[in-house]
Amino acid sequence: MSEVPDDTLFQEDLRSEPFWMLVACVLANVTRWTQAQPVLLGIRARWPTAAEFAAADVSEVEQVVRCLGLGRQRSGKLVNLAASWSHGQPQSRDDVLALPGCGPYAADSWEIFVLGKRNVAAKDRALLSYFAATRDREEVAGSTSSGAWTCAAWSGGA
Repeated sequence: MSEVPDDTLFQEDLRSEPFWMLVACVLANVTRWTQAQPVLLGIRARWPTAAEFAAADVSEVEQVVRCLGLGRQRSGKLVNLAASWSHGQPQSRDDVLALPGCGPYAADSWEIFVLGKRNVAAKDRALLSYFAATRDREEVAGSTSSGAWTCAAWSGGA
């Protein structure tokens, strides 16, 4: 889904802006973050708020996201995501899964980076790498006693 340079993910940078983190998850779907990042920057420059993005013309958004593939489908989902956001911020994984364009990757990202959950059964390779790197850093720092990071891949299906 996204590349993981130096054990960091875009979700870390966007955790304090959860709407934009979910938009980034939709953009990174079926492409690399290195390709999606400039598109996100372009969207944010043109439509700086969720409300403005919700009012965007879908054909205009399609022109911006076309380079990622699935332009018509992705643009509709993004505008609908912004419109749904205006009715209220999601509170749970199920709320995220109910948002247009948001699947398990976005829901896992929400739980990990917005809600701060540590026991998430992520299946995405980038998120698994993040879990492993974070767990390794905590073990080196001696801080695993405050609640170990777990995921299905290395805890036998936690």
